[in-house]
Amino acid sequence: MLPLGITSAVIGIAEGALAAHLDYQRNRITAMGTAIRDDPYVLYTISEAAAEIAASRSQLLDGISRLYDLADAGKPIAFEDRSVVRRNQVRCAWRAVSAVDEIFARSGGNAVRKNNALQRFWRDAHV
Repeated sequence: MLPLGITSAVIGIAEGALAAHLDYQRNRITAMGTAIRDDPYVLYTISEAAAEIAASRSQLLDGISRLYDLADAGKPIAFEDRSVVRRNQVRCAWRAVSAVDEIFARSGGNAVRKNNALQRFWRDAHV
């Protein structure tokens, strides 16, 4: 069960990073005078990161739900089932971390400042 706790925490960190990024970028204007919220490249990248986070959450919950359903029905959980769910847990965590990396990369230089929550989300995801 330990990997479940770690993976779910990483996905939660990624969701927090996405929310902080969206809040931070909502009114940000580039040096060229373009609103970040109107930049199609940034929107595409953030949408991709959001999709990866959502997919990670769905895949994690699906696998764990299948194992719980087997246990609840009193059926044995085969090694193959455990290994697939474990593989997916690891992949979900890495997908979420990669999404945080994309979010952080699109957040501008101020994202590294200690008063910006994004730096904390990035560090937590990598730890």
